[in-house]
Amino acid sequence: MTCFAPAVEASRGLGRRRVSPYETDGIRRGRRRAPAHPVIASLATLVALACNSPTSSQTRPSADAAAPAGRPRAQDNHRSACAAQVDDTTPTSLRPIATAFCAEAASLDTTGAALSVQTPGGESLHITYGRRCRGRAEGVDRRTMFRWGSISKVVTSLAVLSALNSRGGAPDATIGAWFPELEGSWTAKLPVRSLLTHTSGLAALDEDGAVASLDDFFSWVRDQAPATAPSPHAYRNTNHILLGVLLERMTGRPWELAIREQVLAPLNLEVVVDPLAPPVDNAACGHIADGPPIPPGEDYRALLTAKPWLRPAGALSGSAAQLARLGVFFLGSEAHLEPLAHAREVMSTPAGVAADRGPAPLTSGALLFTPGMFAGQRAPSDLSRESTTPAPPDVLYHRGSTPAFHADLVIFPPRSGAPSPARGGVVAILDNSGHMYGATLAAASRALSNLRD
Repeated sequence: MTCFAPAVEASRGLGRRRVSPYETDGIRRGRRRAPAHPVIASLATLVALACNSPTSSQTRPSADAAAPAGRPRAQDNHRSACAAQVDDTTPTSLRPIATAFCAEAASLDTTGAALSVQTPGGESLHITYGRRCRGRAEGVDRRTMFRWGSISKVVTSLAVLSALNSRGGAPDATIGAWFPELEGSWTAKLPVRSLLTHTSGLAALDEDGAVASLDDFFSWVRDQAPATAPSPHAYRNTNHILLGVLLERMTGRPWELAIREQVLAPLNLEVVVDPLAPPVDNAACGHIADGPPIPPGEDYRALLTAKPWLRPAGALSGSAAQLARLGVFFLGSEAHLEPLAHAREVMSTPAGVAADRGPAPLTSGALLFTPGMFAGQRAPSDLSRESTTPAPPDVLYHRGSTPAFHADLVIFPPRSGAPSPARGGVVAILDNSGHMYGATLAAASRALSNLRD
């Protein structure tokens, strides 16, 4: 199982096979590994493990490689325009992040990308690079919508926990009461928390396979062989498909409306929830290698027309600024946003060590998981699934990676006092050519966190 990815006919570098709508592992060839900065290398590993896909970034042959001598290549112009957005109003502490982003976007020869950084102290940085769609004049701006992919799971998880809390429920409630289709199966006894933390033991769904309807999906879930309890952490879209149905049945509202009411409206987030609706005028195209631009919505059209129940796992789109705003919510303490504030607290608390993955240190730490998020601690952690007093994480994050888009949401909680205070902050990076920005995340880690070698 990997992240939510588009259903398209692959172009050069991928052969002519059909890329699975959720597949990323199968496109490793033709991609370039992200810079291995000593601090961010482990963070990049953590982010990659969140989607079981490689810490790499897609490359495509440059369309400008054969430009006449003396004529600037397009990426040189884009880099200059990107760097020009840094001026006297840019917070000094955030400028290295912008510099790294502009340089990395140019080195990746990406089509378009956006960076948004926000801190608890009110400092902010919004930088854009390149074009919305290759071959067209419109540039990426602060409002440009990119596919968030599997970061949609963060919103779905928040909505489920908020709705559950407002109805007097708890994350450890079993799901059987909402799923009569699973009656008599071991799966009816799964706690909601096990879906949120990817410890249900459910298998990965082949989204292009024979499971053609929601009823077929329930039958497939019901017939799975019993898993150990609690199961090792294993990232699965299966869990959030069930959570999406659970949200609909708790609220009596379609998933699209439920997440608006539970999360998007309270947080004032402008997000495209229906990828099949007519595209907004500021949406970015997707790009795979040097193939033609994929128009907005076409990446998911065939899949989600047939299987709309897959949406909770990865259908959302939005700007980098909106994604960063979502991240800032996890740094806040607004009690008036109950029951959403309680959901935030649950999702910010580590639920266990991803022991099946082995150590993935932030210098010398551990890879953790939380309900709906992933986390890391710099100090070695003996956290178990039974622990009730885990140490706070040094970083919270989620990733959305498809062949045509890449999204990173990284949240550094602030730290006060000696020996290593940190200002904290949120970094959101969106790219419309499938690239991951390892060097930019490294610069952000140095500027915002106390993670040091």
